[in-house]
Amino acid sequence: MEGDASMWRSLVAWVLVVGLAWSAWLGADQLYAWEYSVGHFAFARVGVPALHFVLGGLGVALDVVAVLALLLPRPRGFGVVLSALIFGLAHDLVSLRLVSTDLDGARRVYAAGRVEQGSIASEAALDALFSPAGQHQLATIAFLFALAGMALLLVIRPYFEPR
Repeated sequence: MEGDASMWRSLVAWVLVVGLAWSAWLGADQLYAWEYSVGHFAFARVGVPALHFVLGGLGVALDVVAVLALLLPRPRGFGVVLSALIFGLAHDLVSLRLVSTDLDGARRVYAAGRVEQGSIASEAALDALFSPAGQHQLATIAFLFALAGMALLLVIRPYFEPR
């Protein structure tokens, strides 16, 4: 029975590893392609563009350390992963709040980034994404992803205990 529980904890840990690695990759991309980053646009709009890099870099670093904490479980790992999930949610919500003050400007930056990547977003998709309802949906999705990550983390808490 203990072997089955250990196997499930390892599987759940790998789900978290994939999610946090994906988050780190997306964060690094936002830092690299900052001129097309809606987050950078939002922070620049309120006069603190450097905050995009500080918070984004911190988020990437926390995600990477959280991945390592999952791959090499130690008692402090639980707190590290929880910190990465909470920080990621807070960063997302602050960025979304700032974006909501100029949805048209954010839409232009996002659309330009899509063109630069070689993929065009439809006008209907842009209208849906850069509307108050779309921003509310994005905040809800960010909250649900963080909540799911925290729930999974609670399930595997014994994974971080010394063996």
